[in-house]
Amino acid sequence: ENENEVKDYISELYGLTNNGSTPGNVKNLRNVHGLSNSNLLVGKVQGSNSFNSTLNNDLFQDALHMAMGRSRTHTPTAWQNDVKQRFIKHENMLILVPPAAGKTAPIMSAIQEIDKGGLYFDSQGKFKGINNMSRILYVVPTKQLALQIGRNDIIPSIYEGLDKLLNSNNRHHIAIINNLFKYLLKTRNRIDLNNRDYLMMEIRRTVTDLVSIQTDSFKPKDIKSILTKNVKPFVVSTYEPAVKIMEKHHNDFDYILIDEKQETLAKADQQFSTRDDFIKYERYSRIVKLSGRNTSVVIMSGSMSADTANHVTKTFSNEFKRKFTIVPKIGSSDANSARNRSNIIIVPDEGMQSYSDRLKLIKNKVMANSTNNLMIVFSIARNTKFGIFRVLEDLIDKLPAKHPQSLFSDPKFNIKDANVSKPSGSTLTDREFFNIKISDFIKGEISDTDNILFEPVKAYNKLFEKNFDISTFTDLQKQEAIKNAEKQSLEFIKELNIKYNKGKFKIEMSNDSDAVKNKKLHALLTNHKLNLIKNEDGLIESKRKILEAKEKRFDLADVNDIEFLKYFDIDAAEIKGQRTQETGLLDRPDENNLLYQSVLRGVAPMIGGMHQRHKDTVMKLFSSGKINFMLATSSVGVGANLTVVDLYMPSLDTPKVSGFGPLDESTLMQVLHRAGRKGGSKIPQAFIHVGLSDVERAKNIIETGLKNSQLDVNKNLLIDFEKVAKMTNTSLSAMAFQQLIKGDS
Repeated sequence: ENENEVKDYISELYGLTNNGSTPGNVKNLRNVHGLSNSNLLVGKVQGSNSFNSTLNNDLFQDALHMAMGRSRTHTPTAWQNDVKQRFIKHENMLILVPPAAGKTAPIMSAIQEIDKGGLYFDSQGKFKGINNMSRILYVVPTKQLALQIGRNDIIPSIYEGLDKLLNSNNRHHIAIINNLFKYLLKTRNRIDLNNRDYLMMEIRRTVTDLVSIQTDSFKPKDIKSILTKNVKPFVVSTYEPAVKIMEKHHNDFDYILIDEKQETLAKADQQFSTRDDFIKYERYSRIVKLSGRNTSVVIMSGSMSADTANHVTKTFSNEFKRKFTIVPKIGSSDANSARNRSNIIIVPDEGMQSYSDRLKLIKNKVMANSTNNLMIVFSIARNTKFGIFRVLEDLIDKLPAKHPQSLFSDPKFNIKDANVSKPSGSTLTDREFFNIKISDFIKGEISDTDNILFEPVKAYNKLFEKNFDISTFTDLQKQEAIKNAEKQSLEFIKELNIKYNKGKFKIEMSNDSDAVKNKKLHALLTNHKLNLIKNEDGLIESKRKILEAKEKRFDLADVNDIEFLKYFDIDAAEIKGQRTQETGLLDRPDENNLLYQSVLRGVAPMIGGMHQRHKDTVMKLFSSGKINFMLATSSVGVGANLTVVDLYMPSLDTPKVSGFGPLDESTLMQVLHRAGRKGGSKIPQAFIHVGLSDVERAKNIIETGLKNSQLDVNKNLLIDFEKVAKMTNTSLSAMAFQQLIKGDS
């Protein structure tokens, strides 16, 4: 086509700013991959089932990973190759590398190497399933980490695997690749295959059938696969459901992966101080004990000392009759070279010690529109001067609110730049005319309700052709127009109270209440190709809780809808343990809600007691730069998908029973390595701001990891609990637990 289109396209894929000049990354990309004006990344397909230009696989993989917010390791390190080969050989391992060093990358790569059974189709070419996939139970300590692993690691790896399973001579190859671009890279207008929508539905159905994420409780139906006639190949679970899964399917998994092993160990200064600590360890031990003899067990940790690792492998080798190998070998050059892939710089900073200093720091960063800032605070309480909620309440008074719409539209967008051509004599403003109701022209221009329901983009383009000079629109402006079209389509349908009948989507609107109508219409517009709803005897059945829930708050299905933040229950969030999907929500929205009002000002909390969808929304806004500054507790060290350039830690001491004391080494290592991440490609350099007295300790953790002399586990107590876990399948009584803690039995 032309070079400018390639620049815009690649800029869109990589999330780069298109300011009329070629971004530096695009220049580098073309130099590396040899792109010329005639050898484009992707060619337009107009009514054809063939792919018109050669797809550079490396470039595709780069674009795929960048679009998913992940980085691709082009040259695996020696220890990563070692992990990969041992995994393929079904060896038992303990992978011990610092956070952000890339411990999951070789596992995902190995899975793709193993699962080469292939796709199979029926005689009509309809996709039927996948042969011979490995079955993996991936166990993690928190719901947040389970969702992150499932969505950000496993699902992208499945897409990559599907691409590798198909070669260029396979007639389905083009369909899969095009759908990958459409689904993952949002290129709906670049690729226009006749059967695109059908194939997209098939691919989504396939991935849904291959991955199960189990968090709050064990859902037996959710781990059964239709395509593979067994348990789903990938089951990601927290500890409690994982035990129940293993009790029923202990011989059904080829691999058991246990991430963040340090979370099941008692810290040296805490021991197993609570019953929860013991229960967590007991469940972990039972998962390993139940695993079949042909099942490979892989343990992973980013913050365990060398002595602890040696002790764990020795203990489990004896207790479970398995030989565990530590990779990379402790003390080896590979182990010494395994580091956070971003360049981390420790910055002495005395400007955040007092409460007023912290408020000033955060305010200045937000006002300067600085992004990717995270501060670790060890308290959330409103009645504590340094507590997160207290800080947010004061910042709400000091910072101006942004308009909610600005969180979801490009801040550089200016309606005047769109060259809107209004009819002569029109009294509408440019913005009013740009947001003209779709119903005003659909009634006269389009008679087929299919176009209203399923093709708002085409309908809105018709408005463009009639009233706008669309050649001057940027992609971002078109995207905003499309979003507006979908919103206005919904409004129009609600006004007309139409009846829509097509296939399985048989909707009778006239006898439904307004609430039911809204749910049906919202589901149709957002999920019509996923077959998520059906009408049976007048009742809606859905696979999504948000459509089943009676409360209006669950109608806000989209993680992008900040209106849902108004349901944040600050009182529930302050109560320890309020972490399930059903808690932490108000019955009705509150415009003055602390979470909603703080997000509008570019700041937000990240704490364990938040509703999962609140966490997802906040992380999405933070990663996109629309939240400038985040305040989090040390729990953010495990499972939060954040991109941090500046990490602020006013203190490395945490509240303890008797005053304050040093944060344990394991937790500190996880928290400090929140800085950077993304493989060093998106954030080549990151900064950790600490007080002058904490510089050396922070530097030692980043440069050398945990010291062997500072164990993060009590060895003798660990063995006691292993014996107890082996003897009983039930939890200890409170009295027996206390006796065990005291060493009485």
